[in-house]
Amino acid sequence: MILLSGILNEKAMDFIEANSTKPILYVVSKEDRTSFDDMTTAYNLTQSAGSDIWVHDGLGVGATMGSVWRSVFADQPMEKSTDDAEGEWLVNELRSLGTGAASEVTLTTDDGWTLYATLRLPDNDKDGVTVPGVVLLPTALVDRDSYFNLERVLVRHGIAVLDLEWRGIGKSIGKGNYIDMTLPELLQAPKDVQVGYKFLASQKGVDPERIGVLGTALAAKIAMHAAKENPKFKALAMLTPVTWPWEEKNDYETIDALDAPVLFVTGDGFGELTKKFAAYVGQNKRNQLITYSGGMFGYLLGRIDKDFEATIAKWFKNQLSGEGKQKHASGS
Repeated sequence: MILLSGILNEKAMDFIEANSTKPILYVVSKEDRTSFDDMTTAYNLTQSAGSDIWVHDGLGVGATMGSVWRSVFADQPMEKSTDDAEGEWLVNELRSLGTGAASEVTLTTDDGWTLYATLRLPDNDKDGVTVPGVVLLPTALVDRDSYFNLERVLVRHGIAVLDLEWRGIGKSIGKGNYIDMTLPELLQAPKDVQVGYKFLASQKGVDPERIGVLGTALAAKIAMHAAKENPKFKALAMLTPVTWPWEEKNDYETIDALDAPVLFVTGDGFGELTKKFAAYVGQNKRNQLITYSGGMFGYLLGRIDKDFEATIAKWFKNQLSGEGKQKHASGS
């Protein structure tokens, strides 16, 4: 949405707060005091990395700001006008939804699980150029909607996304719910990630050699083991995993065996074993360690850091050489 010189009552503010992940552009001229106060208040309610506020000076109110701009800056190209810039912002946000926006897909594992996922592909109109991809793994007891905003931010950075509900969570409960799963069943979850990798890698325009994986809490450990088993994963993001005494030795052995850079996001409110493991991961210069105050789990950090999703997307783009890779002709 784009709001021009909005005068927003309490009901409007409640609506904006309830839709805090929806990108909104607020445009106001600073001499319009009532609108300026309302628009800045509303902007501070948003949690979307795509939201922005443009404050002009001396351009008046509403849609007339474009006309005033063209009168004041008559020597400037039309495409620099406020309304042209607003239109460009809107088009870019719609393109960030990806090709055909989001689509629900189902995948089947060798042991009979039906997995549900959201697929988003960036709007890529360059012939022969492929894009990187990321498999997202929600943590237990939530579903893929927890990554709704992250999906869009990744696509906005030119990265294909498969947001995968692994066995036992979300809609992927045909053979049982996570809370009822036995340990041997849970230990098969990294195989679901391999199915997700194969599906994402098979999509037209996605480079199978430039795919990463991200998980939160328990799913961060699942992502770590999946990356160890599949060297095709070229980058791993672990959001607020917890190291338990019975897992400590295995965590260190697994992280040492990885042949991929790691983004490790943690909080200083987690236990000592987790702090120790985070520090160990951060010692490797190819890895990046980010520490927040408190013990909030990764998928919630966007509520306290508006740049959280953008930081993740930029890291993946850098690690996966996100400028695009030219396909080589096969000759067949």
